[in-house]
Amino acid sequence: MALCQGLGVNLTVAQAVYADVRARYGENGRYYHTLTHIQRVLQDVDWLYPDAPPTLHCAAWFHDIVYDPRRHDNEARSAAYATDALAAMGLSSLNGRVAQLILCTQTHQPPPEDREAQTLVDADLAILGTAAVAYDQYAAAIRQEYGFVPEDVYGNGRWRVLQGFAERPCIYHTAQAFHAWESHAHANMQREQAQLAASMRNTG
Repeated sequence: MALCQGLGVNLTVAQAVYADVRARYGENGRYYHTLTHIQRVLQDVDWLYPDAPPTLHCAAWFHDIVYDPRRHDNEARSAAYATDALAAMGLSSLNGRVAQLILCTQTHQPPPEDREAQTLVDADLAILGTAAVAYDQYAAAIRQEYGFVPEDVYGNGRWRVLQGFAERPCIYHTAQAFHAWESHAHANMQREQAQLAASMRNTG
Protein backbone atom coordinates (compact mmCIF):
# COMPACT_ATOMS: atom_id res chain seq x y z
CA MET A 1 0.00 0.00 0.00
CA ALA A 2 2.87 2.38 0.79
CA LEU A 3 4.42 1.71 -2.62
CA CYS A 4 1.10 2.27 -4.39
CA GLN A 5 0.35 5.40 -2.38
CA GLY A 6 3.73 6.85 -3.32
CA LEU A 7 2.93 6.21 -6.98
CA GLY A 8 -0.49 7.83 -6.74
CA VAL A 9 -2.50 4.65 -7.29
CA ASN A 10 -6.18 4.71 -6.39
CA LEU A 11 -6.57 2.97 -3.02
CA THR A 12 -9.46 0.75 -4.08
CA VAL A 13 -7.60 -0.41 -7.17
CA ALA A 14 -4.43 -1.02 -5.15
CA GLN A 15 -6.34 -3.09 -2.60
CA ALA A 16 -7.90 -5.22 -5.34
CA VAL A 17 -4.51 -5.89 -6.94
CA TYR A 18 -2.98 -6.72 -3.57
CA ALA A 19 -5.80 -9.15 -2.76
CA ASP A 20 -5.01 -11.09 -5.93
CA VAL A 21 -1.26 -10.91 -5.28
CA ARG A 22 -1.79 -12.30 -1.79
CA ALA A 23 -4.02 -15.10 -3.10
CA ARG A 24 -1.53 -16.12 -5.77
CA TYR A 25 1.43 -16.27 -3.41
CA GLY A 26 -0.74 -18.34 -1.07
CA GLU A 27 -1.65 -20.97 -3.67
CA ASN A 28 -1.55 -24.64 -2.71
CA GLY A 29 1.77 -26.23 -3.57
CA ARG A 30 3.88 -23.20 -2.72
CA TYR A 31 6.31 -23.84 0.10
CA TYR A 32 9.14 -21.46 -0.73
CA HIS A 33 7.78 -19.08 -3.39
CA THR A 34 5.40 -17.39 -0.98
CA LEU A 35 4.89 -13.90 0.40
CA THR A 36 7.60 -14.68 2.96
CA HIS A 37 10.07 -14.98 0.09
CA ILE A 38 8.82 -11.70 -1.37
CA GLN A 39 9.23 -9.98 2.00
CA ARG A 40 12.83 -11.17 2.22
CA VAL A 41 13.58 -10.09 -1.35
CA LEU A 42 12.19 -6.62 -0.64
CA GLN A 43 14.26 -6.36 2.53
CA ASP A 44 17.41 -7.35 0.67
CA VAL A 45 16.61 -4.96 -2.17
CA ASP A 46 16.40 -2.12 0.34
CA TRP A 47 19.69 -3.22 1.90
CA LEU A 48 21.51 -3.49 -1.41
CA TYR A 49 19.93 -0.40 -2.99
CA PRO A 50 18.59 1.97 -0.29
CA ASP A 51 17.23 4.52 -2.80
CA ALA A 52 15.90 1.94 -5.26
CA PRO A 53 13.44 3.23 -7.87
CA PRO A 54 9.82 2.01 -7.76
CA THR A 55 10.36 -0.16 -10.83
CA LEU A 56 12.67 -2.36 -8.76
CA HIS A 57 10.18 -2.70 -5.92
CA CYS A 58 7.39 -3.52 -8.39
CA ALA A 59 9.55 -6.18 -10.02
CA ALA A 60 10.34 -7.67 -6.62
CA TRP A 61 6.64 -7.90 -5.78
CA PHE A 62 5.64 -9.55 -9.06
CA HIS A 63 8.66 -11.65 -10.04
CA ASP A 64 7.21 -14.97 -8.75
CA ILE A 65 3.52 -14.12 -9.01
CA VAL A 66 3.10 -17.01 -11.47
CA TYR A 67 4.80 -20.17 -10.27
CA ASP A 68 4.19 -23.65 -11.58
CA PRO A 69 7.17 -26.03 -11.19
CA ARG A 70 5.85 -28.08 -14.11
CA ARG A 71 6.40 -25.17 -16.51
CA HIS A 72 9.44 -23.31 -17.79
CA ASP A 73 7.82 -19.97 -18.64
CA ASN A 74 6.95 -18.71 -15.16
CA GLU A 75 9.07 -15.57 -15.49
CA ALA A 76 7.48 -14.63 -18.80
CA ARG A 77 4.02 -15.23 -17.38
CA SER A 78 4.89 -13.23 -14.26
CA ALA A 79 6.10 -10.37 -16.44
CA ALA A 80 2.81 -10.48 -18.36
CA TYR A 81 0.85 -10.45 -15.11
CA ALA A 82 2.86 -7.47 -13.89
CA THR A 83 2.16 -5.63 -17.15
CA ASP A 84 -1.60 -6.12 -16.71
CA ALA A 85 -1.54 -5.23 -13.01
CA LEU A 86 0.46 -2.06 -13.54
CA ALA A 87 -1.86 -1.02 -16.35
CA ALA A 88 -4.87 -1.57 -14.09
CA MET A 89 -3.22 0.72 -11.52
CA GLY A 90 -2.51 3.42 -14.09
CA LEU A 91 1.22 2.70 -14.10
CA SER A 92 1.66 1.59 -17.71
CA SER A 93 4.76 3.77 -17.99
CA LEU A 94 6.56 1.27 -15.74
CA ASN A 95 5.54 -1.80 -17.74
CA GLY A 96 8.55 -2.27 -19.96
CA ARG A 97 11.18 -1.85 -17.30
CA VAL A 98 9.41 -3.99 -14.70
CA ALA A 99 8.92 -6.80 -17.21
CA GLN A 100 12.58 -6.57 -18.21
CA LEU A 101 13.69 -6.88 -14.60
CA ILE A 102 11.42 -9.86 -13.92
CA LEU A 103 12.76 -11.69 -16.97
CA CYS A 104 16.28 -11.35 -15.56
CA THR A 105 15.30 -13.74 -12.77
CA GLN A 106 14.91 -16.55 -15.31
CA THR A 107 18.66 -16.97 -15.81
CA HIS A 108 19.88 -14.88 -12.84
CA GLN A 109 22.46 -13.35 -15.15
CA PRO A 110 21.71 -9.61 -15.27
CA PRO A 111 23.24 -7.30 -17.86
CA PRO A 112 26.52 -5.65 -16.87
CA GLU A 113 26.15 -2.18 -15.36
CA ASP A 114 22.41 -2.67 -14.73
CA ARG A 115 22.27 -1.99 -11.02
CA GLU A 116 18.52 -2.60 -10.72
CA ALA A 117 18.71 -6.01 -12.40
CA GLN A 118 21.79 -7.00 -10.42
CA THR A 119 20.09 -5.99 -7.18
CA LEU A 120 16.92 -7.98 -7.92
CA VAL A 121 18.86 -11.08 -8.96
CA ASP A 122 21.13 -10.90 -5.91
CA ALA A 123 18.17 -10.42 -3.56
CA ASP A 124 16.36 -13.35 -5.18
CA LEU A 125 19.41 -15.58 -4.63
CA ALA A 126 20.21 -14.29 -1.14
CA ILE A 127 18.88 -17.52 0.37
CA LEU A 128 21.83 -19.42 -1.10
CA GLY A 129 24.21 -17.47 1.12
CA THR A 130 22.28 -17.59 4.37
CA ALA A 131 23.04 -19.62 7.48
CA ALA A 132 23.04 -23.40 7.04
CA VAL A 133 19.76 -23.90 8.94
CA ALA A 134 17.88 -21.38 6.78
CA TYR A 135 19.40 -22.83 3.62
CA ASP A 136 18.38 -26.35 4.57
CA GLN A 137 14.81 -25.16 5.20
CA TYR A 138 14.83 -23.54 1.76
CA ALA A 139 16.15 -26.70 0.10
CA ALA A 140 13.46 -28.78 1.82
CA ALA A 141 10.75 -26.34 0.70
CA ILE A 142 11.94 -26.51 -2.91
CA ARG A 143 11.79 -30.31 -2.72
CA GLN A 144 8.19 -30.05 -1.52
CA GLU A 145 7.31 -27.84 -4.49
CA TYR A 146 8.71 -30.57 -6.74
CA GLY A 147 7.04 -33.37 -4.77
CA PHE A 148 5.62 -34.85 -7.98
CA VAL A 149 9.15 -35.59 -9.27
CA PRO A 150 10.70 -39.00 -8.39
CA GLU A 151 13.60 -38.86 -5.96
CA ASP A 152 16.33 -39.91 -8.39
CA VAL A 153 15.12 -37.55 -11.13
CA TYR A 154 14.86 -34.67 -8.69
CA GLY A 155 18.26 -35.36 -7.18
CA ASN A 156 19.98 -35.40 -10.54
CA GLY A 157 18.22 -32.26 -11.75
CA ARG A 158 18.76 -30.33 -8.55
CA TRP A 159 22.44 -31.32 -8.46
CA ARG A 160 22.90 -29.98 -11.98
CA VAL A 161 21.16 -26.70 -11.13
CA LEU A 162 23.46 -26.18 -8.16
CA GLN A 163 26.50 -27.13 -10.22
CA GLY A 164 25.52 -24.53 -12.78
CA PHE A 165 25.63 -21.83 -10.12
CA ALA A 166 28.87 -23.20 -8.65
CA GLU A 167 30.62 -22.99 -12.02
CA ARG A 168 29.80 -19.33 -12.58
CA PRO A 169 32.59 -16.79 -12.07
CA CYS A 170 30.40 -15.39 -9.30
CA ILE A 171 26.88 -15.98 -8.03
CA TYR A 172 26.31 -12.41 -6.86
CA HIS A 173 26.81 -9.31 -8.95
CA THR A 174 26.75 -6.42 -6.49
CA ALA A 175 29.86 -5.98 -4.37
CA GLN A 176 27.82 -5.87 -1.17
CA ALA A 177 26.07 -9.18 -1.87
CA PHE A 178 29.26 -10.84 -3.06
CA HIS A 179 31.16 -10.04 0.12
CA ALA A 180 28.23 -10.98 2.36
CA TRP A 181 26.99 -14.18 0.72
CA GLU A 182 29.31 -15.65 -1.93
CA SER A 183 31.43 -17.95 0.23
CA HIS A 184 28.43 -19.07 2.30
CA ALA A 185 26.51 -19.88 -0.87
CA HIS A 186 29.24 -22.15 -2.18
CA ALA A 187 29.50 -23.95 1.16
CA ASN A 188 25.74 -24.46 1.32
CA MET A 189 25.47 -25.72 -2.24
CA GLN A 190 28.39 -28.11 -1.83
CA ARG A 191 26.74 -29.55 1.27
CA GLU A 192 23.42 -30.04 -0.52
CA GLN A 193 25.15 -31.58 -3.53
CA ALA A 194 26.88 -34.09 -1.26
CA GLN A 195 23.54 -34.94 0.34
CA LEU A 196 21.89 -35.34 -3.05
CA ALA A 197 24.70 -37.57 -4.31
CA ALA A 198 24.45 -39.77 -1.21
CA SER A 199 20.68 -40.03 -1.57
CA MET A 200 20.95 -41.01 -5.23
CA ARG A 201 23.50 -43.72 -4.39
CA ASN A 202 21.17 -45.10 -1.73
CA THR A 203 18.13 -45.13 -4.00
CA GLY A 204 20.21 -46.55 -6.87
